[in-house]
Amino acid sequence: MHSPQVFFIFSLLWLAEGGGTNDVINNKTCIDMEKHALLDFKARLRDPNGALSTWTIDEEDCCKWSRVTCDDTTGHVTGVQVSYVLQGDWLTNLSNLKEFSMEGVFIAKASNWVDVFRSLNQLSLLSLSRCDLSQVMYPSSSFANSSSSSSIITLDLHNNNLNSSMYNWLFPLTSNTLSSLDISENKLDGIPKYIGNLCGLTSLKFYGNSETIMFPDFLRNLSGCTSDSLTYLLAPSSQLTGSLSNDIQMYSSLKFLYLYDNHLNGSLNEKLWELPMLEILDVSSNFLRGSISKNIGTSKILRLILANNSLQGVQDPSTDQMLSLSYVEFIDLSSCKLGPYFPKWVQKLKNLTRLDISNTGISDTIPLEFWNTWPSQLRYLNLSFNNISIKVPELLSNFDNRSIIDLSGNSLHGPIPNVTSAVTLLNLSGNKFSGGISFLCQIVGGFLEYLDLSNNILSGQIPDCLWNFRELKVLNLGHNNLFGRIPVSVESLIKLEVLYLYKNEFSGELPVSLKNCTNLNFLNLGANNFSGNVPVWIGENLSRLYVLSLRSNNFFGTIPLPLCQLVNLQLLDLSKNALSGSIPSCLNNLTTMVQEGFVSTQIVHLFSIPWKGLCGPPITKNCVGDKESKVQPTLDENEGDGEDIDELQRWYYIGGGIGFVTGFCVACGTLILSHHMRHAFFHFLNFLKDWIYVKVMVFVAKLQRTGHP
Repeated sequence: MHSPQVFFIFSLLWLAEGGGTNDVINNKTCIDMEKHALLDFKARLRDPNGALSTWTIDEEDCCKWSRVTCDDTTGHVTGVQVSYVLQGDWLTNLSNLKEFSMEGVFIAKASNWVDVFRSLNQLSLLSLSRCDLSQVMYPSSSFANSSSSSSIITLDLHNNNLNSSMYNWLFPLTSNTLSSLDISENKLDGIPKYIGNLCGLTSLKFYGNSETIMFPDFLRNLSGCTSDSLTYLLAPSSQLTGSLSNDIQMYSSLKFLYLYDNHLNGSLNEKLWELPMLEILDVSSNFLRGSISKNIGTSKILRLILANNSLQGVQDPSTDQMLSLSYVEFIDLSSCKLGPYFPKWVQKLKNLTRLDISNTGISDTIPLEFWNTWPSQLRYLNLSFNNISIKVPELLSNFDNRSIIDLSGNSLHGPIPNVTSAVTLLNLSGNKFSGGISFLCQIVGGFLEYLDLSNNILSGQIPDCLWNFRELKVLNLGHNNLFGRIPVSVESLIKLEVLYLYKNEFSGELPVSLKNCTNLNFLNLGANNFSGNVPVWIGENLSRLYVLSLRSNNFFGTIPLPLCQLVNLQLLDLSKNALSGSIPSCLNNLTTMVQEGFVSTQIVHLFSIPWKGLCGPPITKNCVGDKESKVQPTLDENEGDGEDIDELQRWYYIGGGIGFVTGFCVACGTLILSHHMRHAFFHFLNFLKDWIYVKVMVFVAKLQRTGHP
C-alpha cells in the first residue's frame, strides 16, 4: 500500500504537466483540486523564510500565490518554482519510495539533494531531467568518494547543462544495480572510466552533447565489465569524431547502436559484422567512406542505416555480400554511392519491409524481374532522386498493407500504371509520365493520404471518381497539362489540407462542392483558366486557409468581403485577373498576414503587375467618391518606368537584393561543403516542396515590411 505522502509528489508532477480537467475557466482562477494539491505539497516542506506564505486556504485564487504560474486561458497550474524552499528533510517519511520524478523542477538550492536520494534505499527510478543541475551546490569531494551503495536502477539526468565535473557527485548515485543511465543533452567531454565498471549497465544514452569527443577514447572508457553488459548505446549528435576502432568488438552484448549525425570518419570497421547480437546499426550522417558490403553477409542485423555517407557499393555484383543478409528488414543507404548500376541484392532480401536507396547515383534501368519478385511484405520504397529510366510496368499493384512509394525525381516515362489500393503515399513527381490519370479510379481502398503527380507531362481531365479518397490530405497535380473542370466529387475530400493545381489548363468556375473541403489550409489554383467571380464561400467555409492563390486566371468582379473572415490567412494572391472595384478595407484586420494599419504587401508590392479595375488603398487611385487617400502612391500611374518609386518600395528592392545575394551564397555554400545538408535538402524537396511557395512568399512579405522606414 502506498503511503499518503507519495500522493503529493505525483500531484505536483501531474499539475506541472497540466493534467486534470479540460474545462475552460473563464474567470482564470485556479482549479480547486489543484489548489488543495499545492497545500498538501507545502505541508511537507520546510519554509523558514516564508517564501510560500501566500499559500493559504483563505486565498481563493492559487494563481495569485507566489511561485505559482497558471495558464491564462484554462486556469490550470502550469508551473511551480520551489528553488531554495527544497531544503532540509524535504523527503522524510518516504523511505518506501521506489520511483521519483522531478522533471523540470529547479532544485539548485537544495544542497543535500544527492544525500536525500541516496538515503532512499528502495529508490529504483530517479528522473531529474531539465532541473538545471548545472547550478546545484555539488557535494564535497569526501562525499563523492563515499563507498555507500545506491539502489537506483534507472537514472535520468538529461538536459541539465552539465559539464564533466558532474561525474564527481554522480558516483554515489551509481552502483552495479544501475541498468539505465541517461546523461544526454549536456556539455560532457567524455565518459569516465568508473562508468565502464558498472557491470549491470545495459542502456546508455549520451546524445546531444556539445563537446568534441574521440570515439576510440569513448569506447575504451566503457571497456570494463560494462562492455559485456551494454546492449543499448544511443549517442547521436554528440560531436563524436575519429574512426570506428577495433574496440567495438569488445561489446559482445550490443544489440542497438545509434551513432548518427556525428563526425566519424574512416571505413566501416569489419568488426561490426562480428558482433553476434547486433540488430540495429545507425551510423548515418557521418563522414564514412569505402565499401559497405565487405563481410556484411555474416551479420544477423535487422536494421541497417548508413545513409548520408560517402560509402560505396561493390564494383562486382557477383561478390556482393549484401545478398547474404537474409534477416534484414530495414535498409537505408540514401545519399551513398551505389550507382550507376541498380543493386542486384534488392530482390533477394525476402524479409525486407523498408528500402531507401534515394539519391545514390543509380542511372540504370530496373530489370523486369525486380518487379516480379518484389517482396510482398514491403511497406516503404524510396528510389527518388536517381536517374532511373524505364517505362514502369504494373509494378505498383504488387504493394500491400498501406505502402509508401516514392519514385520522384527520376526519368520514368510512359503512362502511370495501375496502383495498389493499399498505398498511403504515392510520389511520382519530377518524372516524364504522360497520358491521363484515369488510374485513380482503380484505387478503391480509401487509404491514400498523399498524392503528388506534379512536374510531369500528364494531360486529360481529373476523373470524377474522387469519392474513393476520403483520407486524402495532400493532392499535388501542379505543372502538368491537365484541363477541364474540377469534378464535383471533390466534395468527398473532407480531410484535404493541400490542393495544388498550379500551372495547368483547368477552366470554368470553381465548383461549389469545393466548399466541403473545410480542412484546406493551402489552396493554389494559379496559372490556369478559371473564370467567374471569386467565390464568396471561400471566406465563409474555408476558415483554415493560410494560403490562397488564384493568380493568373480569368476571375472578374469584385473582391468578396467574406475573404476578411479568413483570420489565419498569411498569403493572399489575386493578381493577374480581371478584378474590379475597391479593395476591402477589412483586409487590414488580417493580423496574421499584415501589420496593423498596413495592407498586405502580397496585394500590391510583391507582384509587380498592373491592377486595372481595382481602386482604393494601397494602390494608387481612389475609388469614385472617396476622399483623398492618405496613402502615398507606390507608383505613379503615368510613370510606368519606376522613376517615382516611394521610400517603402525603394527599401523593398534594396532589402530584397541584399537578402537574395546573402541567402543564395549561404545556401549554395552549405550545399557544396556539407553532404549532410545536401541529403536534408533532397528530402526537403521530396516531401515538402509544396510548402516552399508558402515560406518564400511569407518571408519576402516580412522582409518588405521590415524595410518600411
